[in-house]
Amino acid sequence: MTDRARILQTKYLIRSLQLPDDTLLQRLLPHIKTSASRSTWYKLTAIPLWKECFPILDVLDWPTFNKLKLQFLEDSYKALCTGPYSKLIPTCRPEMIVDTILFLPMTNIERSQVLRWRLGWLPGGIPRPCLSHPLEKFTRTHATECLHMHSRLKMPISVEHSLSYVLQPPTCQKITK
Repeated sequence: MTDRARILQTKYLIRSLQLPDDTLLQRLLPHIKTSASRSTWYKLTAIPLWKECFPILDVLDWPTFNKLKLQFLEDSYKALCTGPYSKLIPTCRPEMIVDTILFLPMTNIERSQVLRWRLGWLPGGIPRPCLSHPLEKFTRTHATECLHMHSRLKMPISVEHSLSYVLQPPTCQKITK
């Protein structure tokens, strides 16, 4: 979320410098830009994306900005993956891609449930005992067996995670109608 905020702040700075000369903000900019004013503007100019855009501001167009933004997001993602407390992100998403299930039409609640299933997070956080089999924990693999997902989804048992397979089939196979 901080990356999105930094991108929006950089867009604000770019747009504010492209305002006509007779606007109030354009007239106040010489005073606001100084460090003595201690304004928010001075703090916003410390954003890494802005530091990349500022030297080429005269020739900066939106396709160039989008390339810089993508590079900023990739650098931020790499920094997040190599951080000391991030084990889940590089495991679940080794590449920076958009999950295809986000394009399926569904409600926000259903999307949240599907994403949690995809990540292996079941309701309640810690796996609890299964209601049908009290000696077994209700994990993702046990839920697949216990709820008979393979037969309900009409899939072979050889498919390990049936729900994930249905939501995103392998790209090497053609889906026939």
